[in-house]
Amino acid sequence: DCNYKEVVDLSGCPGEDKKPGFILFYYAGESPLNAVEFVQSQARTWVAAAQSCIRQLVDAGVQAGQVLSIDLHQHPETKMASCTSHFSRKLPARGKLQLRFETQASNSSWKEFYQTAANQIEGLKLEQFVSLTGSSTTGGKAIIF
Repeated sequence: DCNYKEVVDLSGCPGEDKKPGFILFYYAGESPLNAVEFVQSQARTWVAAAQSCIRQLVDAGVQAGQVLSIDLHQHPETKMASCTSHFSRKLPARGKLQLRFETQASNSSWKEFYQTAANQIEGLKLEQFVSLTGSSTTGGKAIIF
């Protein structure tokens, strides 16, 4: 439950008995955050799922500063690439939502993936950074956005 928490990230993961689950990271203490909503897309490719999710956020009228998290994962039932974003229109709007993303996919170790992601994040302003998410894929590969 994201309501009344200052969210750091919300990430999907396999739960018990391989049912869908998530991990919610938030700062201790009460926050005025409420009215949390989400959009979800599924597609054959990771990029198409991410693009569709962003399009849904824009179509829903979500503004910059209102997105809490974006998570990409393989949908446990359909096995398709799935992108989910949580947001709250109660958060202060900072103008038009203009999300961009960087992606990498390879057989690199997770440590190398994380270092490449850290390098991509460097130089961004805090208000430009929304989320970092990764998933294993078929054939022993992994992808990070």
